[in-house]
Amino acid sequence: MEEEVAKYVAYEIYDEGRMLSYQGRPPERLYYIIAGKIKFVKKIDLTLGEVTKEIGAMTKGMTSDVEQFEKQIPRDYMMVSNGQLEVLILYIEDFIYLQRTSAGPPLSWIQSLDLFQEFPCDKFKNNQDAIDFKFYPKDNVITNDSNRSPWIYIVKTGEVKVVRKQPVIDVSYDDNLEVKTSGDVGCGKTYSHADSMLGILAQQKKMKTLGHIVLPQRRSKSEVDHGLSRSNTQYQYQYAESRSKSVVLPPILPTCDLNDASDSGETTRLSSPFTDKKKDPTMRTTYLQLDTLNTASIFGVEHLEKVKYSDPIGVTLISNGAEVIRINKRFFLENAANNTMLKVETMFKEYLSIEDATSVMHTKETWKKYKTAVFKQTLNMPKTPRGFVFTPVR
Repeated sequence: MEEEVAKYVAYEIYDEGRMLSYQGRPPERLYYIIAGKIKFVKKIDLTLGEVTKEIGAMTKGMTSDVEQFEKQIPRDYMMVSNGQLEVLILYIEDFIYLQRTSAGPPLSWIQSLDLFQEFPCDKFKNNQDAIDFKFYPKDNVITNDSNRSPWIYIVKTGEVKVVRKQPVIDVSYDDNLEVKTSGDVGCGKTYSHADSMLGILAQQKKMKTLGHIVLPQRRSKSEVDHGLSRSNTQYQYQYAESRSKSVVLPPILPTCDLNDASDSGETTRLSSPFTDKKKDPTMRTTYLQLDTLNTASIFGVEHLEKVKYSDPIGVTLISNGAEVIRINKRFFLENAANNTMLKVETMFKEYLSIEDATSVMHTKETWKKYKTAVFKQTLNMPKTPRGFVFTPVR
């Protein structure tokens, strides 16, 4: 065992003020001090600012917190070398690997899990192919398709990331937030009557080119005055007579079919923001982390039955430096009692669908791009002159 440990332990020398561990982060190394001293420094946020305070120290022959290191608990202090320091260091991946003192899987530990309390774990001794115990270094892929994998995965120590490969909308090709004028992003745009009038005139010109429209002629001022001078009786008689006749009003739109070909052989259409098709968004492929499996987490009980060819591809499991126990699904189904299967039904866990995950990622990345655009727009705005400071006369 000593020779095995010597393969992974490293020797380091640090100068004064070397940062060994950061506050708020889980420890990545285990330290044993050969010579020198390590200070524990804590940053405290106050209303007046940030205060740094020394809360402890380590000296020769001492080791950093093993429990905190093994369980990856974030430290609430920093570790800084005080003077010249000589240490032996051990990384978390190597620490987990060296903890495997037994050659086979830990059956007693498996029996302690709630799902396997009534499972005949002794049968694993005669069926070595039905169980596997292995350490996966960081960023190693455990399985690419959890649905079609024949194994149930149990995390003994460390962490495992649940990742899915899927398409998402690429917002880098979306120019909706590109800043062109001072009123595009983050600023209100004033209303212009001139722009509205020009738009109406352009629309009228376009309508005239589509067909001939006869508008009612405007009466002269003399004709209007002459009509108003008539008596009330005559005006009422003419009004009743005009009501009895059919009145033909000019059409609101040209009678010609807008989709038919014109004399020049071209097709004429009216463009509308409600009828035009939106441009399909540009997609990109990415890996989304859906979950993190910690110690005693069990994964893979959702798909114990044989998977069909038409079933979708499952998620990917990537190790973050973890010991993983694999149990054959078929062996589990053959030996699991009814109570164990009832526990399985309560362990089903669903993740975000591809559509929902795409929507969430698009909202998150669009908001990030919007904040960047507003920030750039704010920096590019002309600076306003500073106000005058008046000194009171004594």
